Amino acid sequence: MAPTLLRLPFWLLDHGFRLERAVARDPRWERARAAVPRLRLSGPEQRFVVGLLVRRRNYWLFRCDQRASCGDFAVVDLSAPRPERRRAWVIELKERSDWRDGRGLQLLNAAQVQDELTELGVLDARSRVLLREGSTRAALDALAP
Repeated sequence: MAPTLLRLPFWLLDHGFRLERAVARDPRWERARAAVPRLRLSGPEQRFVVGLLVRRRNYWLFRCDQRASCGDFAVVDLSAPRPERRRAWVIELKERSDWRDGRGLQLLNAAQVQDELTELGVLDARSRVLLREGSTRAALDALAP
């Protein structure tokens, strides 16, 4: 099965923000490179990514495949050393919206995100995963004040 998440590592900030580089370094995407267009970022999405990666080095950020109906991003707080104690957010960015509980078709398959992060060993089935939506500014204010 093709992956739905691509980790956006911190080094992207230092080496030119190119998704193709992150895809090339993730062996799970070897057979799914045609999916790169489904991972592309809009202007507000890229501002969110850069803002979060600059401010929060204890978070891992994942881009969600836009055809998978599992949100725009998954954010995992790695402060807890054990996966079952980590918390995560599956986020749908909605400009001009407050930070609130996520709902709607864009988050329909959000459980798939937790499953994939559990398979990767980043989360555990007992990890707390919140579905949220809001504007780029609201998301950054909530996650990386």
